Amino acid sequence: MSMFAILLGLSAGEAVAAPTPDGHPPALPAQYTAIGGTTAAPYTVHMDSTAKKFAKYVPGTGGTTFTVLDCVKKLKYTNAGPLPIPGLPPGACTTSVLTAYDFSCPSMYAPTWPPTAEDTYAGFRSKLNFKNKTHCPVGNVSLCDQYTFQLYPKSKDPNYEVLDFYVDSDTQVDVSGTIKVGKVVYTHSLKGGVDQSFLQ
Repeated sequence: MSMFAILLGLSAGEAVAAPTPDGHPPALPAQYTAIGGTTAAPYTVHMDSTAKKFAKYVPGTGGTTFTVLDCVKKLKYTNAGPLPIPGLPPGACTTSVLTAYDFSCPSMYAPTWPPTAEDTYAGFRSKLNFKNKTHCPVGNVSLCDQYTFQLYPKSKDPNYEVLDFYVDSDTQVDVSGTIKVGKVVYTHSLKGGVDQSFLQ
């Protein structure tokens, strides 16, 4: 995915107003599907915050590995091995009970939803700041609001730990984003609604 944005021409000194009052991207919808990971190793996440269900699917040469969480029933269904080794063939589906020490679901220790590890904004939504309006890097949307955050602004490498996210300027729906760690770029895209069959 090419994330080179073509910036709109703004005259010198022209102010760009943030589309949200706090300058951060909008909250994620209650139901959505996100595609994350890298171009070479993508994964798909389905979430329903109302029903407190979460599913992650990782395609591989040996088949698709999945993990489904039901945070109401405190159950985890997965065919992944005991260690998350990329490319490992999926095994038989197993069911386990989520314990009080498992932070996969919201709890008094990790009260947010979606689970922090799978947050589309990588847990940095409150730190992302509105940058400008620009052409969207993907999809059919022509104009996006760009939000950025640099984890280490004083780093010698300006491309290390840089987050860029794009939101449809008209609908305020998330379009895509990148998390760049050195030369590795993790891409994210979002679409509204969830096919409930993925969460059953």
